[in-house]
Amino acid sequence: MSDSPLPSVRNASKRFGYVALIVTVTVGFTIWLLLPVQSNFQKRLLAEGTTIVSLSGSKLEPAPGFPHPPLIHIDGEFLIAVPEHSVGLTIESRLFKLNVDAKTALRIVAHSRQAGEQVQVLYGHVTAAKNYGSANTAPDQLGAGEISMVNQSIDLMEKETLKSGELHALREAFQEYGIETAP
Repeated sequence: MSDSPLPSVRNASKRFGYVALIVTVTVGFTIWLLLPVQSNFQKRLLAEGTTIVSLSGSKLEPAPGFPHPPLIHIDGEFLIAVPEHSVGLTIESRLFKLNVDAKTALRIVAHSRQAGEQVQVLYGHVTAAKNYGSANTAPDQLGAGEISMVNQSIDLMEKETLKSGELHALREAFQEYGIETAP
C-alpha cells in the first residue's frame, strides 16, 4: 500500500473538471435562453402586388409564368396580403389548396414535415380545400377571424373561429412586418 497523495489529487482534479464542465454548460445555456430571438424572414412583393413574408426556412415557388397563372407553391410559415386590385391568388401546399380573394390577409402554417397545416384569415375571404385525394372534398369558406386546419393522417379538415386574443396576435404579427392590417 502506498501513502502517496496522488490518487486523492487525481480524484479532486476529476471532480473539479466535472464541476467546471457543468458550470460552463449551465452558464452557456442560460445566456442562450436570455438572448433575443432573431427571426429570419424574407419580405417579398410579387408582380401583381401581393406582399408575402416568409418566416425562417420557408420555401415559396411561383408557378412558371406567374402572375399568369396566379399560383404559388409553399412549404413553411407565411403572412400574405393580397391587394384590392389583384385578381386573387391560388396557394398550394402539401395539404391545402387555397383560393384567396383580392383584399385578403392571411397566415399560413404549412410545413411539409408536419402532419397538419392551418390557415388563419385576418380579413377578406379564402376558400380552403384539401390538396390530396379524400372522400370528403367539401371546402371551408373562411372570412375574417376564421381558421381552417387540415390533417391528412386522419383525413380531417376543421373550421373554427379565432379567439379575440388569437386575432389580436395575428394582427400584431402583420404589423411587426409592416403589412397593412385593415382591408
